[in-house]
This record gives sequence, C-alpha cells and structure tokens, in this order.
Amino acid sequence: MTAPARRPARTRPGRLLPAVTLLVLLGGLAPAARAQDATQRERAKALLREGNALFESGNYLEALERFKRVHELVPSPRVHYNFGETYFQLGRPVDALRHYELYVQGAPDDQPVRLGRANQQIARLQGEIASVLLRVSLIGAEVTADGQPAGTTPLIHPIRLRAGPHVLVVTKPGHEPVVLRLTLRAGEVASHLVTLLTEDEAAGRRRGFREVEAERRAAQERLRVAEQAERERRARQRRLLRTTAWATLATAVALGVTSGTCGLLAHREATTIAAAVPGTARWTDLQPHADRFAAFRLAAYVTAGVGAALAVGGAVVLALSYRGDEPAPGRPPRLSARPALGPGGAGLTLGGSF
Repeated sequence: MTAPARRPARTRPGRLLPAVTLLVLLGGLAPAARAQDATQRERAKALLREGNALFESGNYLEALERFKRVHELVPSPRVHYNFGETYFQLGRPVDALRHYELYVQGAPDDQPVRLGRANQQIARLQGEIASVLLRVSLIGAEVTADGQPAGTTPLIHPIRLRAGPHVLVVTKPGHEPVVLRLTLRAGEVASHLVTLLTEDEAAGRRRGFREVEAERRAAQERLRVAEQAERERRARQRRLLRTTAWATLATAVALGVTSGTCGLLAHREATTIAAAVPGTARWTDLQPHADRFAAFRLAAYVTAGVGAALAVGGAVVLALSYRGDEPAPGRPPRLSARPALGPGGAGLTLGGSF
C-alpha cells in the first residue's frame, strides 16, 4: 500500500497579520526616526555653534546652557571638552577636571590639539584639587560635601574638593549622622573611615562619654581641691615663717641697741678709769669702775654676736618664706638673695620689696 499523499500545510491568515503589521510599521517608522535624528543633529550643531560663539565672547553661563542642550540632543563624549573649558573659565575646577577626564576617556581619537590641551589641564587641576577617600561601614549611606550630594556608599571614586575647609556629612535612615570637618591642602589625598551607628548605639555611646566626662571632671575637681589645700598649707607655713623671721629680726635690732648701749657704758667707765691719777683717793675707787667696764664690754660683745646671728637667721628665714610666692607678671620677686664679693670681703646681698 502506498502512503496517502500529505496535504500541503496551510498558513492561517490570522497568524501572519501581526507579523506583517509589525514589519509595515517598522518600515514606516524607520524613515521617520532617521529624519528626527537628522533634525536633532542639525539642531545640536546649531546650538554648538551658538555655545562656541558665546564662549568666545565671555558669556560662559549662557554657553554652558547651550552645551547642556547639545548633550541632551546628541550625547557625545566630545562635548565634555566644551564643558571642561567652560567650567574652568567659571572657576569650578572640580567640575572642569571631571569633564576633561570624561572627554579623554570617551574620545581618545579626537583632535590631537584638543586632547593635548585636555591632558595638560588634567595634570594642572589634579595638583590644585584635594581628594577624600571615604570608606563607610554601611552600604546605602548618603554623603554630602558642603551641602551638595557627593554620592551613595560604597563610593568608588574619591570625593574631589577645592583646597580649604569643608564639611562632609554621612547619613542613613535610622542611624546617627556623622559630620567630618576637614581642612584640605592642594594636591592632598585624605583618607577617612566612617562608622555609622544606630540611634540606640549612638545614644549608648553618648551616655558612656557623659559618664567618662563626669568622672574626668570629678577627678579634676578632686585634684583642684587637693592643690588648693596644699597652697593654703604652704601659705600658712610661709606666714608663720615670715612672722618668725620678722620677730627674729626685731630681736636682733633690740640686741643691737642693747649692744650699743653697753658699749657706750663701757666706754664711759673706761674714760673714768683713764682720767684717774695714780696715788689719789680716786685711784683707790677704780675697782668698781673696772668691774663695770668688764661687764659692759662683755655684754656688748655677747649681745652684738647674738644680734648678728639672729639677723642672719631672720634674713634667711625671711628669704625662704618668700621663695614659694609666685610674683605677678612683669614684677620681680619680693625678696632675692645673691652672694656678693667686694674689696672688703664676701657677703650676701638681699633685695626686694616687702
């Protein structure tokens, strides 16, 4: 038996309709898309010419707006060169460096003159701009630099900033913000590690800090009280020494007066003895005068010696009593003692104010 002949497969019209319709639509849209693309390119060229003319005339802000519209219509890495030049003239070196680098990376086959200029500017600006390598303990934290968004962690590229003071803030919902205050130098590359804590962890750490601070202040207060007590003890000791020294000096002065008086009395008795004539009645009465002369002279010597010793001792004690005083700024110490050597011999020179 022969196999029955197969019928040719039929194609249902309903299945081909969507495909045919799609092809027809694509065929009709392709020319329209090409026409629209050509219109955008022409518009971009016109805007680019306007931007270049504004740049040459010094209207950098208006030129920047034209270049932004050009990049929106026809995204091209070559436009980044125009951005870089404009931002450089506007005094925004960070933005200028970023666009110069995008231009060099995206258009390595562009005009050698423009590429050379861009590379030269990159080398120059990298030496004027500081960079901050920020490592954050959590992913998804927002970073702002001087109030401007700087990215979301993890940050792949460093944060570029101008030299000078800056404030970086790292925030994440449910966590304690971290504020970094930095002062950067030109060309510096700073690295910082930021650990974000939850609000509970931060509150616990603050409590710990407060306890440590309270203990530190208490220790300082105890030390202050102890130092004050020691100062008062030394002040009492100095007052006692001064009182003793002045009393000793007063005693030395009194002994000096006594010694002088005894010396005068001894001199009077010696004069009486010298005036007596041998063989007379007065001569026989000289013994009492001689005894008084010897007594007065001995008293003069003893009181003079004791008074001198007391004067030296009182002066030394007085000097020691003022040794612990702190003189006022610009004022010499109240009492100073220094050795002196002169033609008459050696001695101690005391000076100061009381």
